[in-house]
Amino acid sequence: MTSTIVPMLQRYSLGSLLIFLASAILLWSDAPRRPQLSEGGESPSSASNTSSTTAVDPKRPVKVVKVGLIQLASQPIIDEAVVGFLTSIMQAGFVEGKNLELRRFNPEGDIATANAMALELTSGDYDLIVTLTTGALQAVANANKQRKIPHVFGLVTDPSKAGVGVGTEPLDHPPYMVGIGTLQPVAESFRMARTLNPRLQRIGVAWNPAEINSEICTISAREVCRELKLELLEATVENTSSVKEAVASLIARDIDALWIGGDVTVLSTFDLVSKSAKSAQIPVFTCMPGNAKRGSLFDLGANYYLVGENLGSLSVQVLEGADIAKLPVTKAVPSKLFVNTLVISGLRAGWAIPPQVIEQADSTIDETGIHEKAVPRAP
Repeated sequence: MTSTIVPMLQRYSLGSLLIFLASAILLWSDAPRRPQLSEGGESPSSASNTSSTTAVDPKRPVKVVKVGLIQLASQPIIDEAVVGFLTSIMQAGFVEGKNLELRRFNPEGDIATANAMALELTSGDYDLIVTLTTGALQAVANANKQRKIPHVFGLVTDPSKAGVGVGTEPLDHPPYMVGIGTLQPVAESFRMARTLNPRLQRIGVAWNPAEINSEICTISAREVCRELKLELLEATVENTSSVKEAVASLIARDIDALWIGGDVTVLSTFDLVSKSAKSAQIPVFTCMPGNAKRGSLFDLGANYYLVGENLGSLSVQVLEGADIAKLPVTKAVPSKLFVNTLVISGLRAGWAIPPQVIEQADSTIDETGIHEKAVPRAP
């Protein structure tokens, strides 16, 4: 019995040894092809697949940003800037109903209402507040001193003179507020008027001293009138109701033309101003584009659609996490000229539109209609 068991155990031991050696050889030869495990017990390919699945997971919720936009009034230039702004942020991927909740506010020029809307905006859960015009900037800046909600501003004649803490240097601004200044080309508009009438002498302007943007433009107008040896006659207004009387007083002083600067109050009554000027056979010219279609002889100002696009690009940077404190306040005055040739026939002698002005114009109105040049896009 014993002699039988010993040879049997020897055979089993030899077989086990051979099996062990064969397994070891197979494991050693397969080692280069086997993935190494991470500390968490997963192979790199497994971790990569998990990450990829998470990135494209259709069930992952989309982050919705909440933006409040306030414009001081309904004006062609402001509406044009809004279109440029909305186009710009949409092209960047922010779409209403998808990942953008946008609320718009418009006090229609009423400062008290603007202040109330500013309080509502700064009390809400907004990721960004966008203001258009100096008045809207001031209203929100005053209401936003405590909460410091990210704030981007545009259509502001001179941010450093708005009294909201913005200095003259690009980075001299509150760490939660940045924007774009657009100083109207006042001097250029007066030089254009002199080109259209070399005998031009007396120009009238009605303006609201409560609007800092209007004050800045009027001061610039005084300077260029001294340079060109023109006489600037002024009449101040407090609200839209007082514009008619102010314009009548200027016309009674035998002016050759009426000029409108960056004054929202007067621009809001443009049809009234234009009608009074037409009766007196004198033109209205402005540095605020969009009024030639309503009866001004010409508008020489900024292309506010492009300004709106620039404002949209700046807002996208903020929404994507840029540090506002490190973003500069910039200036953007892409020029735009509108000319209405139909006005000339109703004016006193001396006014004419040279061919070079027609060629320079971005938009021309004549007997055959409105002729627009292609609108350039911001780079």
